[in-house]
Amino acid sequence: MRFFILSCLIFIFLSLPVSAADKEFGGIGAQVVPTATGEIVVLQLVDGSPAAQKGLLPGDLIVSINGKPLKGLDFNTVTRDYLWGFVGESVEVTWLRPGEVDKRSADLVRVKIDAESLRHPGVKMLKPE
Repeated sequence: MRFFILSCLIFIFLSLPVSAADKEFGGIGAQVVPTATGEIVVLQLVDGSPAAQKGLLPGDLIVSINGKPLKGLDFNTVTRDYLWGFVGESVEVTWLRPGEVDKRSADLVRVKIDAESLRHPGVKMLKPE
């Protein structure tokens, strides 16, 4: 439960706009929780988000981001250095779906996260910058 609350707080905090050369911080629209080994599990998706559009589903296990295996990394590093970034930047996400053998992969473009979408996942559409 502690990891869930921490992940929610980190997701909300890191999804707020951050000024760095007039760029905003964004994400792929997936709320994730850590595993004991470093990978992350998709808990839920924001409707219409890049993650939802590319076919990620709750329960999917994200195993690498931009070709970097997540195994052995801590959750803060994964979210801060790999999952979130500037709006408009592309990120390659590779995941495993429960019950399937083959990995799936997709390029997703980070978008500005609407704070209302975070309170009510699946209700609001994200607006690309």
